[in-house]
Amino acid sequence: MGKHIIGLTLLIVLTLFIGKVYLKTWKRKRNVEQFIEKENYNSPKENFQNEESNLDIESNIDDLKVESKSIKNKNNKKFNSLSPSVSVKASGKLSNKPQIVNTHKNNLKHFFVQDDKLNLYFLDEKGKLVWKKHFKEEIKTKIFEIDYFKNKKIQYLFATDRLIYLIDYNGNRVGYYPKKLSLYKPAFLNILDYSKNKNYRIAITSNKGNLYLFNKYFRPLAGWGPKKLNNSTADTNPINYIEKLMHIRCRKKDYLITATKVGEIYLVKRNGTLYKKIEIGNKIKDFTIVKIKKNCHRLVALSQNGILYEYDIEGYKKLTLKPLSQEKSRITLLKDLFKNANYLLLKKSDTKIAIIDKNGSNILVKNVSSDKIKVQYLYVKNNYYISIFNYNTKEISIYKNNKIINKLPIISNGNHVIYYCKGDINIVNCNKDDLEIFNFAS
Repeated sequence: MGKHIIGLTLLIVLTLFIGKVYLKTWKRKRNVEQFIEKENYNSPKENFQNEESNLDIESNIDDLKVESKSIKNKNNKKFNSLSPSVSVKASGKLSNKPQIVNTHKNNLKHFFVQDDKLNLYFLDEKGKLVWKKHFKEEIKTKIFEIDYFKNKKIQYLFATDRLIYLIDYNGNRVGYYPKKLSLYKPAFLNILDYSKNKNYRIAITSNKGNLYLFNKYFRPLAGWGPKKLNNSTADTNPINYIEKLMHIRCRKKDYLITATKVGEIYLVKRNGTLYKKIEIGNKIKDFTIVKIKKNCHRLVALSQNGILYEYDIEGYKKLTLKPLSQEKSRITLLKDLFKNANYLLLKKSDTKIAIIDKNGSNILVKNVSSDKIKVQYLYVKNNYYISIFNYNTKEISIYKNNKIINKLPIISNGNHVIYYCKGDINIVNCNKDDLEIFNFAS
């Protein structure tokens, strides 16, 4: 009799314990849901956006073929191009540049790439497919990382012409996304985080020349619905922006900054009112912001006629270089792919290119056979790593400063990205329907 009582008591205790754990889990989940519902309910409703989209993400369970380097070499009879360490066969031609993102999975790099059949692929740094899904439209913006729930898990935000998406690591929709962009197409998209507290702001520059600023639930903020930086009618005379709306904090002040092709640099407060307008007196070809040191930034503008300007945050000139070249050549501003502490200049003539620093010193000089090239660079451990794609030969060459590091060319359609990870310089390359990964010791 005593054994039965003890057994019954243990069963009751175990049942109560399991019930308590389940109740806590349910309450935690419900608290998160109520928090999101409350935030969305308390936010003002915009009058230009539909709440939900019926354009869903469609799963596609086709497997991809991953080839090792040895298999690729065996199938390459001529050995006239470099073979990748990993090759992944897609379902269509890879039409977009691969995008590199961080994850919360052991801080590993992952890649997004979309083919011409609108399939989106998410792969890890070894080329292993995490998922493949079909979208209704082509992704038109950079893919941004955010921690939407502030729980150290990363989600990904991006836009097509008609929708803005937020998806998690597994490709599932997050929150109330996707949202429709009803009245405009995004020319630029950016994520701002003023105090690094994950209260994100979504900045959109429309193709009609208007600026919009939203909270992370995609509710418009006061003063930005939309913001026009001049008195022109955007529908008939759109402002041609050079860059996305960017944010810097300097001496406890927040500045939202952008520039236009007509030669204006705007510094705007968070509430949409104007701090300052800088007029450089020339049309702007390229623009960027460079962080020199803490609380010290430079606004860098390259004019259409090849004059380079640097201003401090107060609008005072710190550098004016003219002319950058006495020759008949074209000058382009090159930005470091992953840092904002440096920039270079590309000088292109009919038969030669020179990559130079802002003082005109040569880093790399090379003869070229094409009028059209694409250049990317990284600055790592006091060295410049430069990739040059030739549109005539369809080849990528990789340089460490002025020395080539790939003895054989990399065949590409031009969509590639160079990045640094774990002591190696890596190239993620699109070659027809192959996604290829190349590794070079730095």
